[in-house]
Amino acid sequence: MATRDQHHEKLTIKIPPRMHKPIKMYALEKDCNVRDVYQQICRTFVVRWCDRKMKPCYPVTPSDAVQTSIWLDADTAEAIDEIAEIELVTKTSVVLAAMRAFLDEKRIDYSAKPKHRLRTTS
Repeated sequence: MATRDQHHEKLTIKIPPRMHKPIKMYALEKDCNVRDVYQQICRTFVVRWCDRKMKPCYPVTPSDAVQTSIWLDADTAEAIDEIAEIELVTKTSVVLAAMRAFLDEKRIDYSAKPKHRLRTTS
């Protein structure tokens, strides 16, 4: 789902917390907005994809993913749409591939799944 204003587009996608949290922490560390980090992540991915500098693996949406909205500039959002159409994947898969590339490049661990409490009955 996407919402537009004159210069930006909101993408509603599903992101696993184990990937979103490190990006939030990176934004805090760099003293910038999470929105700006997502913009950088997606823009870098688009440029590298267009230059054929990467052959991404597009992940399926994990079961622990949470619906999230991210804002991208209109050009980047349109490019994400086009990549998804060309690669025959969802926009979520394109953004997840971009996030994975960013986290791998920065050597930020995102492998741990959140621990769930077990409910016990007495």
